[in-house]
Amino acid sequence: MSRNTKDNILYNALELFNTRGESEVTLRDIASACEMSLGNLAYHYKNKSYIISALFRNMLEERKQVLRKVKELPRFQTLNDQLEPLIDLNYKYRFFYLDSTNIERNHPTIGRLQGRYAKFLINYVHSAMEYTVATENMKPERIKGHYIKVAEICWTLFNFSIERTRVLEGTNHVNSKELRLMLWNVIYPLLTEKGFKTLRKVLVQDLESIQ
Repeated sequence: MSRNTKDNILYNALELFNTRGESEVTLRDIASACEMSLGNLAYHYKNKSYIISALFRNMLEERKQVLRKVKELPRFQTLNDQLEPLIDLNYKYRFFYLDSTNIERNHPTIGRLQGRYAKFLINYVHSAMEYTVATENMKPERIKGHYIKVAEICWTLFNFSIERTRVLEGTNHVNSKELRLMLWNVIYPLLTEKGFKTLRKVLVQDLESIQ
């Protein structure tokens, strides 16, 4: 199925942003990749900020579809199953994470949207943790406010996983199994015996695959 003009612009812009970095790509580069005139491209998207905003909205919508299943019942199995498509989604839109500083500086409106969405995700993780406490799979907080900080740590590991892999391993490709286990390792010490046994059963295939 062929893409319409706007979708084609976004597709090529995403490819260029991911491979060259957002700050290194001009509207003319995107127009050239789309085999269209600069004027025609500007008719659809006035400047790069409009394109980046459209890509950001697409990313949010795709992520919402993944998170919908988790929201229904945030059990360990559901959470673990949905981590992989979320990791894939991060890679699909990786320039948002690799170029976050430039985007915040050059496109402040988008930077603010990223900030608001980061807070949403942190609260989302925190809500899942509260559910886990309520089902006696996680110990109650010993210090008030501790678990929101744990949620921030999980968000940081997840959000900057591509940058971490690039620095430590020289690649933008994140090993999804290793990242999932890294995130669960943050949670392990907080689990009850019941929660620990349940999570071990969920992760048995991941643990075997990297041994």
